[in-house]
Amino acid sequence: MEYRKIIQDSWDFAQNNRSIMFLYAFLPAILNAIFSFCFIAYQFYSLKHSPNLNQGSSDLFENIMNFINQIIQTHPEALLPTAILVVVYLLAYTFIPIISKGAIVQLAARIRNNQTPKLLSGIGYGLRSFLPLFGFNLFLNIFSLSTIVSYFLMVFRNFSIETTKLFIPIFIVLFFVGVIMSFLFAFAENYIVIDDKPVDNSILESSKLVLEHWTETIFVLILMGLIALRIILNMLLIFLIPLAISVGISFFATINIANIGYILFFAILIFSTYVIGYIGGTFILFANAVWTFTFLELTGSKSKSPRTQVA
Repeated sequence: MEYRKIIQDSWDFAQNNRSIMFLYAFLPAILNAIFSFCFIAYQFYSLKHSPNLNQGSSDLFENIMNFINQIIQTHPEALLPTAILVVVYLLAYTFIPIISKGAIVQLAARIRNNQTPKLLSGIGYGLRSFLPLFGFNLFLNIFSLSTIVSYFLMVFRNFSIETTKLFIPIFIVLFFVGVIMSFLFAFAENYIVIDDKPVDNSILESSKLVLEHWTETIFVLILMGLIALRIILNMLLIFLIPLAISVGISFFATINIANIGYILFFAILIFSTYVIGYIGGTFILFANAVWTFTFLELTGSKSKSPRTQVA
């Protein structure tokens, strides 16, 4: 398999199909970034206010309820719009990334095979594969790194150090199980979306394909991990921009022109959101193209039987 050509073709696909990126990857990138930010903020806040780690500090949920009560008392009119916004976000985070995944994989595979699918047909592709993709992701998320970290931190902040040490081997085993599953099931989504196979058959076929081509799969995983790390670092830098502007608001407030600070903050926030969506969306499109093109390459070259004679 020509790795360099697949990477180059995937990057060209991401660069030459901006319409696919903006329609199917831009919003999922923003939704994932918001979830990651909230996840990290929640874990940091929960550790900071853990009674076991900070003597005399109040319970996390008590702090959250006090903060919510303070907001409600100060701005009661914002309660309903905030609740609606949270519900809309949760629904969008649940459905849109999975539908977009099916759309991108189908469109990438068809364009790779010189077909000319319509841009909006990706919605139909995504909806058709939504249920099996949803079930597969729900199963895989049980052993995902974020889930394991959440459980570990929950034990760490609510139990003693001695009790936490007892759970460490369990979390290590779960971590390696998750790594092995992610490795073996690397092409399961491609079987689901492209070949319309059920989840169980897709998992089985993906495991067979990975074991047969394990060196190629490891190489792609390492390469994509390095690229993803670079993207994450870029997004963290972008997240620091609104934080710096919030410091500027405090400065403007001291000289009685806080409105300028708020205007600047929201302007930078909108710009940062766009950049995050653009960079993250491009990476989503590129990553899906890499795995899809690799899948097509590996499944297109059938392995020879031991009885096959080669001239």
